[in-house]
Amino acid sequence: GKFRYLAGVRVAEDAPVPAGMTSWVVPAQKYAIFVHRGPYKDMGNTIREVYEKGLPENGLTTVEGIDLERYEFARCPMPDGPESEVDLYAPVA
Repeated sequence: GKFRYLAGVRVAEDAPVPAGMTSWVVPAQKYAIFVHRGPYKDMGNTIREVYEKGLPENGLTTVEGIDLERYEFARCPMPDGPESEVDLYAPVA
């Protein structure tokens, strides 16, 4: 399969789009939010745990949508640091 990965920031709907950039609207929907703690290189393990265990154990079913990762500098100052935290958003029914 294929996937599209992009980095972005929230802006006002009427904000001008700088040359060379694209605007992207994430549709409103229900998300389950999980936290990855630790180095970025280990995030794949957390994502696997979310989809194989976390969602089913909480009675949640994934739906088509946009998976999101949310980074906050205060919680993730060094992506490879053991104390780093990233929020993982999984679209669910």
